[in-house]
Amino acid sequence: MGGGTERGGAGGGRPTSRDVARLAGVSHTAVSFVFNGRAGGNLSPATQERIRQVAAQLGYRPDPVARGLRRRRTAMIGLVTDEIASSPFAGRLLRGAVETA
Repeated sequence: MGGGTERGGAGGGRPTSRDVARLAGVSHTAVSFVFNGRAGGNLSPATQERIRQVAAQLGYRPDPVARGLRRRRTAMIGLVTDEIASSPFAGRLLRGAVETA
């Protein structure tokens, strides 16, 4: 592959935490600990840094949708209205919802 950056995943798609684990020489659980803030006391600082470096090399980012499903909590709020498309106050309505959230 060009560019010197190895892409993980099947078919060269988005890299996964398993790709990071394989290239860093650690378990999938170790990668999970680092990206979920539970590495302290479980992994040495050198191992944590190696995981972060490999993740950066691959362009790995935790998937926020998968995280939300796993935690059963998201950082999303839904807004359902039949007025927004036809209202001259749509901008104010959205701004008020964002400020309230």
